[in-house]
Amino acid sequence: MSASTVMKKFSRLVTGAAVIAAGAAFASAPAANAALFAVGDTGRWGAGGANTLSNQGFNMVSLPNNTSAPGGFTPVNKISSPSNTLSFSDTVYKAYVGTDWAKLATSRLTTGSAVYFNGGANSTTLSLANAVAALDLVVETNSMAPLVFNIAVTAFGGVTQTLTQGVQGNVGGKYFGFYTTGTDRISSITIAAPSGAEGFAMGEFRVGDAQAQAVPEPTTVMGAVVFGSFLAGAKLKRKQQQKDKAAELN
Repeated sequence: MSASTVMKKFSRLVTGAAVIAAGAAFASAPAANAALFAVGDTGRWGAGGANTLSNQGFNMVSLPNNTSAPGGFTPVNKISSPSNTLSFSDTVYKAYVGTDWAKLATSRLTTGSAVYFNGGANSTTLSLANAVAALDLVVETNSMAPLVFNIAVTAFGGVTQTLTQGVQGNVGGKYFGFYTTGTDRISSITIAAPSGAEGFAMGEFRVGDAQAQAVPEPTTVMGAVVFGSFLAGAKLKRKQQQKDKAAELN
């Protein structure tokens, strides 16, 4: 087989390899369309929970309280933060767990943490100034009756996702978490409860984005494949030339 025939076959091989590599690079790129997922109470970040969102690589940061608003059921309309602001659709009342908000010790809310009571309304919407990839919080009923109330939290992005959990009034609270994949972000959530819950309290908000992961650019991968193929082709050509020369001498 002549050197030219060998090189033609090799050229077809490396071209195919380049196309395959480029396809793999595009496949590894982040999905353009988002999916929105919910995490229930067993995935909470508190004691005994799995801390699902952090374990999946989301950089979760607690949303600071508005320091200008004390407890004692002070009316507020938003929680301010240097990086984000969470606004409530209606006025809520800031209190502290264990003092103003005297739920039982089994509450999912940490003693001493801030809590926001919605005044007895059946639903409240929370909107973010900057949309995020992940969000979680704890919700518990105002009622302390030994009954189970279905609390539904719906997260909104390009798509929506609703998580409904039964919350027992005399036990206190459930964790609700949400996260996205792809390019979409969570811009708001709505919390809804039956009238028997007598409203609800919300607290321990966290927001976050996914940790950055380097993904090779398709053009970079293609360049590396082509350059490597050029070197391999040059090496093969030299070997064939040496064989042809040795054949001529013999």
